[in-house]
Amino acid sequence: MKSFILSLIFLASLFFACQESNQQVVEQWDNGKPKKTRQYEKAHSQEANYFDNGEIESEGMIVDEKKEKLWTYYFPSGGIKQEIYYREGKPFEKAKFFYENGNIKTQAEYDGLGMKSGLWITYSREGQIFSKGNYSHGKKAGQWQYYNEAGGLEREEFLDEIGRSKYESIYNDDGSLSRYVEYYFPSGLKIEFHRVDTLSNKLLYRSYFENGQIEQEGEMLSNREIGKWTFWYPNGVKKAEGMFLEDLDALRYSGVTEIDPDVASKLPLKKIFKGIMVGDWLYWNKEGRKVAEIKSKIKQGEVFKEVVYFDENRLD
Repeated sequence: MKSFILSLIFLASLFFACQESNQQVVEQWDNGKPKKTRQYEKAHSQEANYFDNGEIESEGMIVDEKKEKLWTYYFPSGGIKQEIYYREGKPFEKAKFFYENGNIKTQAEYDGLGMKSGLWITYSREGQIFSKGNYSHGKKAGQWQYYNEAGGLEREEFLDEIGRSKYESIYNDDGSLSRYVEYYFPSGLKIEFHRVDTLSNKLLYRSYFENGQIEQEGEMLSNREIGKWTFWYPNGVKKAEGMFLEDLDALRYSGVTEIDPDVASKLPLKKIFKGIMVGDWLYWNKEGRKVAEIKSKIKQGEVFKEVVYFDENRLD
């Protein structure tokens, strides 16, 4: 029995000696401590990298000199910094990034080419979500949301398949919309609106032509145009200007318009939202000459518009 136990001890020591003999120091720091070691197996090796103080920096599998499967990275203090899966040397599928306090910093995914893909979520040190959205072929795509430290939605944007922002919304601390922007490609702004002040929900609306010139501008409230609105041609010449009803409760203003259809088709009477045109409206042609004026008259509680034409009704 004693000889049997001695034999087991001998075999075990031989095994561990062989294991140690398979581990090699590949690189050293100037202070003589290992910088990189390899534990060689039959079809792969286990690699470990170290900080110059001797603490481990990363460890994982190497196959054909490429990272494979799970690799773990560490802070100098010893805590886990990253956990990333690899395939043929490239990040693949799930990955996690951590703060030094141990809380997760980012949940990530990679595609077969090692590019950012799928859902990515970032967190604060306290565990609050900072942002979330998807990547496609290494670029942000689709809807992305960003949050403030209190956890409220601060900004959201929608990006196309190559990472260009199509629209963006910015919110106030109370969750109300502060600013909204749409974009043309590649020229820039298409539509934007933002809150006029913090005391009301009025929004300043502005849209643009592809050349960057403002197309129309005015205020909105409850999805209606209100107050003064101005329209322009692509060349920057003013096209029309007039007022929309401010008092949304005064619905006796029906906005009945008596305009010749041929003329109306050329005037910017198209309403984007639900505003009611009131008062006088002026129209100009592309050369800046006044061509028409709409004078409002009230009959039995309804607004009727009388059109006065100038310059032989030429609108072009």
